[in-house]
Amino acid sequence: MKFGIHNPSWVYGPDPAEAFEAVKAKAQWAENHGFVWFSVMDHLIQIGGVGAPDEPFMEGWTVLSALAAVTNRIRLATLATSVGYRNPAHLAKIAAGVDLISRGRLTLGIGAGYFETEYSQYGWEFPARPAVRIRQMEEAVRLILAMWTDKRTTFHGRYFMSRTRSSSRSRSRSRDRR
Repeated sequence: MKFGIHNPSWVYGPDPAEAFEAVKAKAQWAENHGFVWFSVMDHLIQIGGVGAPDEPFMEGWTVLSALAAVTNRIRLATLATSVGYRNPAHLAKIAAGVDLISRGRLTLGIGAGYFETEYSQYGWEFPARPAVRIRQMEEAVRLILAMWTDKRTTFHGRYFMSRTRSSSRSRSRSRDRR
């Protein structure tokens, strides 16, 4: 059995400026105590049941990039990236960059999205039907995998498209879906 730690909040004391130092210490502690993964939320505002809506919040991919540079063995992950928050071609590049910085330790956690308040706060369209969001997620995964494995990607889907000249190949190029 393997264990990991999920970081659901950025509140570590009265000074929000200390949030990264605290999460860095938490990730390094987890790595030094045998945990195999460390994940962060990919929300842009706090979700109900986890914390207050107005608490300080850090963007997950920014944090993962920084953690990739200050850890050595522990896998890093999002739990989970909503497909509606970033164009999947852009997400493929972001994730490939974190995977390179971490020397192949990234696990991309991706989801269909559910938090309508967050979508509307940032001006994103929220498909009311879960089936539509699931189809968007499935298409996004196909595009991301193509960008990670092909030298050039031309993708024309129902929801997304991309014509890239250079690849966004990840270091691990793994299709491991653990």
